[in-house]
Amino acid sequence: MISDRALAGLLLENVDHRARPDAGGRNSYGAPVLPLPELLPMGSCTVSAPDPSWWTGARAGAGALLDLDASAETEAWEALRSELAGWIGRPVDVAFSGSGTDAEYLATLLALGAADDRPLTHVFAGSGEAGHGTELAAAGLHFTPLPPWGGPAAPGRPLEGFPAGRISIRAVPVRDAAGHPVPAAELGGLAAREVQAALDAGSRVLVHATATSKTGLLAPSRGTALRRLAGDPRVTVLVDAAQGRLSFGAVRWCLEQGWLVIFTPSKFYGGPPFAGAVLAPPGRLTGVASRRAAPAGLGEYLCRDLLPPAWTGLRRDLPRRPARGLLLRWRIGLGMIRSWWELPLERRTGLRSAFAAACERLWTIPGVEPVAPSPRTGRTGFGIASFRVAGRRGARLELDALRRVHRRLAEEGLLIGQALALGERGAALRVALGVPLAKRMLAGAARGDPHGARWLGERMAEAGARAADLAGAEPA
Repeated sequence: MISDRALAGLLLENVDHRARPDAGGRNSYGAPVLPLPELLPMGSCTVSAPDPSWWTGARAGAGALLDLDASAETEAWEALRSELAGWIGRPVDVAFSGSGTDAEYLATLLALGAADDRPLTHVFAGSGEAGHGTELAAAGLHFTPLPPWGGPAAPGRPLEGFPAGRISIRAVPVRDAAGHPVPAAELGGLAAREVQAALDAGSRVLVHATATSKTGLLAPSRGTALRRLAGDPRVTVLVDAAQGRLSFGAVRWCLEQGWLVIFTPSKFYGGPPFAGAVLAPPGRLTGVASRRAAPAGLGEYLCRDLLPPAWTGLRRDLPRRPARGLLLRWRIGLGMIRSWWELPLERRTGLRSAFAAACERLWTIPGVEPVAPSPRTGRTGFGIASFRVAGRRGARLELDALRRVHRRLAEEGLLIGQALALGERGAALRVALGVPLAKRMLAGAARGDPHGARWLGERMAEAGARAADLAGAEPA
């Protein structure tokens, strides 16, 4: 069995700057790199901290990774592909990546095609609530100063060899200027117009649908006008399901439409942060991946074994090297997936309802105001509840002040979702259901409270009261 620090070090292999700990042992999201049994994990919409439920087992099993030769590691990645395809319930090409953001590079290359030099327009239906570096990566630009397998990089500069000059971004915000959600039909119509305009200009299109956003929104819904354009061979649809809050049945449905899906086990499922994947239906896109060469700069973010064997073109130009840290993060993540779906349906449904009920306690705290979607509006936001916090004179705290509140809460053992801008004005904090929190809820269950709603409600009230106290200490 390896030591705690050795395991922490292994989990931090092949990560970018976001996961690197500061002097206090916390990453850029405020999560510790070592497990803290007293920490309350309510921030799965942002990051999952190391959880005691998997830490000891990982210490026992991680040592074997250190002795894997190249052939054995290739077999290990294929085993993970097979298990993930089993959960999805259909054949699927699985390309692993260091995060959902890194996965954008692959989606972009697939959407560019391999037969011509036509431009590509990204239409982000749900802009503003995706990952911080998503639009940079989609444009073929560095999003981190420290790529997983590269030296120092300049965020905003093109990856070497990436056709960034052919790529443009069109953003369709998921919220209006005041921070209110744009109705699904309206959002879909706006995105469809952007898609049609790009097609009329001779561009290929990659449509980004968000399922779900950082606050639990679907952007847009699958019944909008956008779906009618998805059958055009010039259009590729990418569903950003990195939150892990879609059922595998819904993921399978997306793949059956011929769409790409970005998935991670690191948010809802509570696996170690920085493990992503692009899921692609075998067929046309497999052909693109077999013919297209990988730009040299892609090797700073990916290596050969991460891509499925059928993607021969992209694999050929990527270096073959170990990815032990990412392999371990995915193994643990799949274990967390198993632990959730092995629960009976009534238990999973009860936990989701208990989370929504517990949020009602949060809304009773003076100075705390729910943001739609929320349990109060009759929607759970896929297990994410957002809230504004008022300062000493009753004014809502802005983004920078909420970031300071979030950091203090994390340092005190209350790990909630990081502060997020809402529209052009205002900001919110978030709490979220995830598998580690669900396990704590079951441990806190009592007679008449089988899913821990009362236990969690008390914890929610404590977190809200402390957030309000910290907000009151912020400068007016």
